[in-house]
Amino acid sequence: MVILACLVLVAAVAYSMAMEGLAEALIVLFVTLIAGFIALAVHQSLANFLGGKFAGSMAEGTEDALALVGIFCLIAGGLRWLTQAILPWQVTLPPLVNQIGGAAVGSLSGWLAGGILTIALATLPWHHDSWGMDSPVAADQTPTAFRTIFPSDLVWLAGVRRMSANSKLGHGTAFDDDGSYLIRFGRHRTGWSNSKPQAYSGEPYSGQP
Repeated sequence: MVILACLVLVAAVAYSMAMEGLAEALIVLFVTLIAGFIALAVHQSLANFLGGKFAGSMAEGTEDALALVGIFCLIAGGLRWLTQAILPWQVTLPPLVNQIGGAAVGSLSGWLAGGILTIALATLPWHHDSWGMDSPVAADQTPTAFRTIFPSDLVWLAGVRRMSANSKLGHGTAFDDDGSYLIRFGRHRTGWSNSKPQAYSGEPYSGQP
């Protein structure tokens, strides 16, 4: 289900950028990268704030997804508007270059956007098996089937973790400094396979499922 949604997103962005051209596709890729890195780096602070507001309500458990997607969309929309305002001209390229190049770069933007969507879905209080995901890695640390096909969520998490290694990002530590982002949510909020979510007792993580 999630794979299908991500593939549809890739196809939609690729088609749109094929129509818009290579120059527009490169701008969209830049916007996607900036918005994704900022959203992942800072969303936990907003999620912590929303968590206090949502406690005991029907929205409890959705704060991480809402914070991540909300910040991503806000920044991406703002940057896209800004680039259109300050770069009103169009670059003239051969039609074939525009279409093929635009589609290729658009596919990459859609693939990255699908990673943000996957991360957001992984934080929701739904059982992973209900939408086709399981733990981010198998017991032997090999990628699961989902991320063999669509691993952009892991690419985002690893990239932001590496870039924030020497920063605190406003919440006391570097982003996901122990590489446990998906594992934490899977273990304590959604559960994997037939297991139920476990209570969090402050245990450290080593990157293991």
